[in-house]
Amino acid sequence: MSVRPSAAERLSRVVAWALPFGLAAVRCSPFAQWRGDGAALRDIALVPMGLGGGVSTVLSQVAAYAPLGSKSFRTSLVAAVALGIAGKALYSIALRMLRALQPADAPSRFTAPLLAALASLTATMTPLYQEEATVGGGAVVAVALALGAIALAFSAFTDRDTDRPMARIVGAAFLAGAAAAERPWVGAAAGLALVVGLVLLRAIPGVPRVFVPWRVFGKALGASITGALVFALPSVLRGIAPKSVLALGGVWRAAPPPIPALDDTPRFVDAFTDQIGFIPLGLAVFGSILLVAKPSGRLLALVPLSVVGLDIVVRASLGSTPGTVGVRLLAIGGLACASTAGLFAGAGMLVRFRVPFARPSAALLVAFHATLVALITETASARADRVAQRGADGLTDIGLDGLPPSSAVLAGSPHWVWRLTVAQMIEGRRPDVLVIPRSLVARGRVAIELLAREPVTEPLFRTLALTGTSDEASLAALSDKRPLFLELDRGWTERVTSHLSLDGAWLRFRTDPPSKTDRRARADVALAAVGAEFPLAEIALLDTDTRFVLGSALRAQAKVLLRQGDAETAGRALLCAGGSATEHATTEGGSYDILFATAVARLPVVKHLNDRKVDRTSAAPQKPRQR
Repeated sequence: MSVRPSAAERLSRVVAWALPFGLAAVRCSPFAQWRGDGAALRDIALVPMGLGGGVSTVLSQVAAYAPLGSKSFRTSLVAAVALGIAGKALYSIALRMLRALQPADAPSRFTAPLLAALASLTATMTPLYQEEATVGGGAVVAVALALGAIALAFSAFTDRDTDRPMARIVGAAFLAGAAAAERPWVGAAAGLALVVGLVLLRAIPGVPRVFVPWRVFGKALGASITGALVFALPSVLRGIAPKSVLALGGVWRAAPPPIPALDDTPRFVDAFTDQIGFIPLGLAVFGSILLVAKPSGRLLALVPLSVVGLDIVVRASLGSTPGTVGVRLLAIGGLACASTAGLFAGAGMLVRFRVPFARPSAALLVAFHATLVALITETASARADRVAQRGADGLTDIGLDGLPPSSAVLAGSPHWVWRLTVAQMIEGRRPDVLVIPRSLVARGRVAIELLAREPVTEPLFRTLALTGTSDEASLAALSDKRPLFLELDRGWTERVTSHLSLDGAWLRFRTDPPSKTDRRARADVALAAVGAEFPLAEIALLDTDTRFVLGSALRAQAKVLLRQGDAETAGRALLCAGGSATEHATTEGGSYDILFATAVARLPVVKHLNDRKVDRTSAAPQKPRQR
């Protein structure tokens, strides 16, 4: 029979899950978030979005019946609850690491539970964990399932007095399969951890062996397949639903273009030091070495290290994707537990060496780790406080609510496509506006449904299918029927550009090309509207995605103005963007040629040459027109 945990262990366990859950729940916003739009379509509107999201879809549908604010807040609350479960699993993993480093006959009553809670908080309070736990459909749901599988497997592998250890192995396999249905790469990481643990029980000498019959392997494999198939049903059913609100095709199609990761750190060492710090990284290396050196801790160290290795390999081959983010969270959680194990061993060595000020030094070392958790929490509050991030809602006011009646919007970037679609389908805003997702018209029945709603879009879809871009004739046909607003397309010719003017966050296509005076007047109104919603002094306080979307829109407007020869208004558009004009210049929509061209155009020498060119043109005799 298992030993009843002490009061210190129970209190530490409560702190490990309650504190991250409480902070994440407070930071969840009732307003829309860029990162949650795609997941909201998948989990709430049941739009087919490829394989994945089976568990979060079920939980979001259940949370939709809770009278707790907006739908965005309810889906975010699901991720916050998952963060609390992940914190409890990390506490269990860290406590087993600490128990492996101390004598079996004299377990620590207070220090080990306290440090295990600090280990859990070190991971779950990081900005990356908090960012994923404060938005609906984040990776935390899959991470909670994977960490639960690892913690359950550890209890079966290491506890000699555990009730029914083989049943726990089968349960861990089921959780790994459910994690694979939620996010395949996270499920692969959980499965790798289970396989590595079972191999270590049989292969490495010195590891306390637990006899696992072959029938248990078969049952575990069946349980993992069952978990994956059961929670993969939402992905399959979304794709074959006969009346989907946005028919993007079945599960056999690839996932639609995701929102790009703007602040991602590819290397794991850089990511860990950015989230936690260099000293915990050194303690993690020290703790891993000590655990590997002890037979009782060998399995506990090598299983998380295998997940770290998988994260390095996956990031090197696939880059930053929604699935690899979950693997990164697992790796950070495993090293956070190893870091606390190194701290526990270092403090114990100081006390045993009987050097001067040994006990105060050990107490200061533990206090430093607690201070580090507080510092991580303070850093996460600036990046993951979704309540203060209202940029998506503000841009929706400009880009959708402020449009004329029965307008048409031709959008191509993932940020705008998902935001406008969620605003119409889930939030019920401006159903009269025809949103044409340029990047999705070739998928499923999207083009057919848009044609049924507006037949005049047929030339536009034909041109997009043949050339990949829109032309003057198709845009003019649509603008004759509806006020037409667009994002910049690199395939446009000078004739298309001559029809454009600025309007809010968009470029407006007018059938009759506006004059230079009219275009400048409309640009003044558009820039004034953007400046009123996003003052220049507050742009630096916006979230990363809002700065990127705002900067991309204003850069596109500046490019059009430069091609039309209006360098002065283009410079004002870039000035209105503030710091977002040069941020992420290597990503989509960013280029330094705008800044260079604007700077050159405003030089006195260039202005003088342009004035002389205008004077020569006006003074030249006009040739008679030939009939």
